[in-house]
Amino acid sequence: MRFLLAKLLPHQTNGTHPIRSSIGAGLAIGLSLVVGLWIAHRTGLSPALIAPIGASAVLVFAVPASPLAQPRAVLGGNLVSAIVGVLLSRTGLSPFAMDVMAVGLAIMMMHLLRCLHPPGGAVALSVAIGAQSGAWPWSFLLFPVGVNSLTLLVIGWLFNNMTGSRYPHRHEILHKNSTPIAYEYDRRDLEAALDKCVDRPDISIEDLDEIIRSILIRRK
Repeated sequence: MRFLLAKLLPHQTNGTHPIRSSIGAGLAIGLSLVVGLWIAHRTGLSPALIAPIGASAVLVFAVPASPLAQPRAVLGGNLVSAIVGVLLSRTGLSPFAMDVMAVGLAIMMMHLLRCLHPPGGAVALSVAIGAQSGAWPWSFLLFPVGVNSLTLLVIGWLFNNMTGSRYPHRHEILHKNSTPIAYEYDRRDLEAALDKCVDRPDISIEDLDEIIRSILIRRK
């Protein structure tokens, strides 16, 4: 099955895979909705699906190697942001104040907990906007946020690995059977250079280190 799917939905030579990622994201959203509707019918809770999960699907299926798309980021980022939104909905602040604070506080908490996930900002803002109708219940964290995120991750793990991507991402070894050239390179230099960047690139240091090492060697 994995071989067949990889053949039918191959990666393009430039590393992009629009058909594969589109199909995967569609399946994930569809199954997330089915699971959500089933739980909503059983429990009476709503909504069955949160809109920001669509943005999470873009990351998980279109750029599965991104640090922002890893399970810790998806689940942690969405949950932390939802917690921020629910807490703000219980403060009695004005809708304007909650909307202004929601995204900023969510970003701060995701940074501190090392689970930065862009759709998390949308989760926090959506909860803050919805708080105009009253405080959100704590059950919102479990359903739909937690259930939607976990369903997306399960489908992402199954689909990506069956169609040629490694998910969760593990950095590749690109310099097997090779001989280093006469050039001094230390990963600590790379870390120091990245620390100087005003805008840090969206790539793990392990992947970037491996790419550099693959350039600075010669094949046997």
